[in-house]
Amino acid sequence: MLGVGGAAVLAVAGCEQEVVERIVEVEVPVEKIVEKTVEVEKIVEVEKIVEVEVMADEEMAEEDDMSGPAAVWRIGIFEDVTTHNFFNILGPGQTAWNFYAFLNRYPSLYGLSDQRFDWVPMLADGFPGPFTEEGDFVTATVKIQQGPVWSDGQPITAEDIVFTVNTVLELCMTEGNWASIVDANSIAMVEALDANTVKYYFHELPGLARWQFGLSGTQFVAKHFWEPLVAEAMASSDDLTEQRAALFAVIPENEPTAGEMTFVKWESGAFV
Repeated sequence: MLGVGGAAVLAVAGCEQEVVERIVEVEVPVEKIVEKTVEVEKIVEVEKIVEVEVMADEEMAEEDDMSGPAAVWRIGIFEDVTTHNFFNILGPGQTAWNFYAFLNRYPSLYGLSDQRFDWVPMLADGFPGPFTEEGDFVTATVKIQQGPVWSDGQPITAEDIVFTVNTVLELCMTEGNWASIVDANSIAMVEALDANTVKYYFHELPGLARWQFGLSGTQFVAKHFWEPLVAEAMASSDDLTEQRAALFAVIPENEPTAGEMTFVKWESGAFV
């Protein structure tokens, strides 16, 4: 685009100044200005409204009574369980699913805290006494709490712990987890000094894996229920392997337990 401008020209001659004025048209480049209208899209956020049905207290009570023993807590697992025999679960029948479904039904003297995995008393009444050398053994004594009972009302005593550990030692169980939990190379035997005192006899001073995170946390069963079943399995053969197989095959109907859950029903391939 070109514009028109004016310019003054001065002519000087001698001492006299004569001013001549004239108009000259000159082409001058200027910036081209273009006006353009741009449409701006307006973005508006819209909240999605979801309708939620809220039950009244009385409706919820009718829907599912969570206050009593009939409450249901559903947990999905990827495989079916295979046994609810305690000795088998920690033996040849060891699977993560058997552990999840059934091991929480049994007590232990010690366990790991849910915060920092500290070694803490469970059924034990405090921590063990110091290790003591007694002849060929290193011993430790543990007190258990008075008052806890099995689900059938029978008291939990030191005899239950002694029976469980000595059964594993007597039958030379090395299948599955038993080889490390009750290691015959470490523990020689266990005895009950009274109803609430357990004494452990080790071949040598046990380390963390054999004591704090091993034998002391071993779960145990009710002697009054399992003793005749173990005796029957041991009487079935003179061979230890066959005796263990007989014990692992036991179906412990109506077994008393002492964990946070009790076993009610198992429908194979569907639920426990």
